[in-house]
Amino acid sequence: MKRFGLALIFALIAGFAAFTITRYVQSAKAPDEMAWLKEEFRLTPAQALAIEKLHQAYEPLCAGHCRKIMEMQERLSALESQGKQSSAEYTTARTEWASLCRECTNATQNHLERVASEMAPEEGKRYLALVGPKLTQRDTAKPFGLR
Repeated sequence: MKRFGLALIFALIAGFAAFTITRYVQSAKAPDEMAWLKEEFRLTPAQALAIEKLHQAYEPLCAGHCRKIMEMQERLSALESQGKQSSAEYTTARTEWASLCRECTNATQNHLERVASEMAPEEGKRYLALVGPKLTQRDTAKPFGLR
């Protein structure tokens, strides 16, 4: 019984160590989006600073859009669970949800265009060509990632 207890303790320690090492390696391999932008689009320090400021200014607006969309999705789910898919209330909520999604997409597109305008012209075009399709093909229930 003592050996089993020791084996269990060692197995737990080994599992925790493996988990910790895996998390560390994954985080070391995936730089943040700003680091990716700097490297991928050869940003100067001034360009990087301007883009960071744009991102910081956009974050509250983006968070507000996400909050509103999630609230509306919860409302739609509640109505669906009550069997009210054919009600006027559901139709109105669905219309509001679509409007919120369009508002979010338009605001994000404007933000991406402002970011691109801070880059060298060719890099800005390449940036929009790379991230533009991600915006139009994304799931509005998930956060928008650049990479």
